[in-house]
Amino acid sequence: MRILHCYILRQILIILLVAISVFVGVLLLGNALKDVMAMLVNQQISIGVVFKMIAYLIPWVLVYAVPLGFLAAILLVFGRISADNELVAIRAGGVGLFSMVMPVLGLGLVLSSLLAWINMDLSPKCRSAWKSLGREAVVNPADLLLPGRYIRQFPGWTIYIGGKSEGLLEDVLLYKYEDGVLRDQIRAETADVDLDKETMELRLELASVNWDYRLDVGDTNASPEWGTMLMSETSQTNRLGELDQLVEEQDLSDMTFSRLREELDAVRASQEQDSPVLFHLHRQVAASFSCFVFVLMGVPLGIRAQRRETSVGLALALVMAVFYFGLQMFAQSLETKAAAYPHYLVWLPNLLFAAIGCRLLWRANYR
Repeated sequence: MRILHCYILRQILIILLVAISVFVGVLLLGNALKDVMAMLVNQQISIGVVFKMIAYLIPWVLVYAVPLGFLAAILLVFGRISADNELVAIRAGGVGLFSMVMPVLGLGLVLSSLLAWINMDLSPKCRSAWKSLGREAVVNPADLLLPGRYIRQFPGWTIYIGGKSEGLLEDVLLYKYEDGVLRDQIRAETADVDLDKETMELRLELASVNWDYRLDVGDTNASPEWGTMLMSETSQTNRLGELDQLVEEQDLSDMTFSRLREELDAVRASQEQDSPVLFHLHRQVAASFSCFVFVLMGVPLGIRAQRRETSVGLALALVMAVFYFGLQMFAQSLETKAAAYPHYLVWLPNLLFAAIGCRLLWRANYR
C-alpha cells in the first residue's frame, strides 16, 4: 500500500510542479504584466521596479495557479491509470478506490493549508506592495479612487465603490455624518467622477440614486427613523483631505485576514454596510478549500475520462476551474447587496463541488 501511495503522489507532484509553472507564466503574461510593461514602455517605471512588481505578483497568481495545477495533475494521473488498466490491477489486488485516494486527499489538505496562508496573509501583503510601487506612475489622482475600499478622506463622508468600468464608478455607497452621527445613506448604480486638482474637490455625478435620510435629526439617542428618496440623477461635491492618506488606504482585497477583522469592527461602529468586508473575510477562507474539493471532483472525473492525452486533462481542468471561480466572481459582484448574503454565496462553489464529487467518488468506488 505504501508503495502504491508513493507511486501516485510522485506522479501527481511532478505534474503539479510543471502545471503550476505553466499557469503562473500564463496568468502573469495574460493579465498583470501587460499593465507593468505599458508603464515600462512609457518610461514611468524602471526595469528594476518591473522585476520587483513581478515578484510581488507571484503570490497573487499562485492563488489560482495552485488549484488549477493540482486539478490538472489529478485528472492526468488518474486518467492515465484508468486508460492503462492500472486501476483494474489495483482493485484486483484488494485495494479500494477510497484507500487509493487517501494520500491525495491528504495532499489536498496540505495544499489548502498553504493556500490559506497565501490568501489570508502573503497575497494581500504582496498586492499592497505591488500597488505602492506602481502608484508613482499614477498621473490622475482620481485614479486612486479604486473599487473595494472604504474611502474616509472626505470630511464628514465615507465612500465605498463596488466596481469601475470605462471611467464610471459602479455600485457606489455614500455615508454622510454630522457630529459623528450617520445622517444620510446614498446608493447609486453608477457615478461619473471629476477631480479638481487645484481645489482638491471631487464631484460625483450619481445616477439611479436611492437616498435614505434620517428623520429624527434632533434626537441622536432615539432609534433612527429613515425616509427614502428615489432620483434618476444627482451630484455631490466634496473636498478631499490629505492625498497621501488616500494613497495609503488599502483595498479590501489587499487586506490580510486580521486587518479585515479590524475593518469590520470599524465599519460596524460607524453603522456602515458591512457586507463588502464580510464577503472578503469569507472569500479568503472559502477559496483556500479549492484544492481539497478539486480532489473530490478530479479523481472520479479522471477515471471516467479514461484518457492519456494531456490536452484533454488540461481542457477539463480549465472548464472546472472556470465554473468554480466564475461562481466566486458572481458572488463578488453582489458584495454591496447585503440582502443577497454574498458572504454565504462565496461558499457555494465548495459545497457544490464537494457534494457532486462525493457522489461521483462513491459511485466510482462501487461501480
